[in-house]
Amino acid sequence: MPVTQRLLTSKEAGTVYRTRSLDRPIGDSDQLLCDLISDPSNHFEEVDNALTLRPAMRGLSSREQCILHLRFVDKLTQEQIGQQLGVSQIQISRLLTTILATLLQFMRDEQAA
Repeated sequence: MPVTQRLLTSKEAGTVYRTRSLDRPIGDSDQLLCDLISDPSNHFEEVDNALTLRPAMRGLSSREQCILHLRFVDKLTQEQIGQQLGVSQIQISRLLTTILATLLQFMRDEQAA
């Protein structure tokens, strides 16, 4: 390896011991280092939420569970859910409000316990 190449390599290796702020822009761009290394596929929060909601979901009727599945998993609109279940969009809206309030209350009760 030529002397020049070894000097450049050793100079690069010396920078390994210096930490850089994750909030520092990369080069001349506005992009931050933390944006490059973050993992959008990190599903720990989703798993935690699912484990927290599972006991609350058991307390819902099969119809209520179906409505939640259609809305939040299948991503159907309230109108589409209403058409599938033979009710109006307004009824689905009211049902979703009630179901979500029930789940929220369950989670608050769990936190208080």
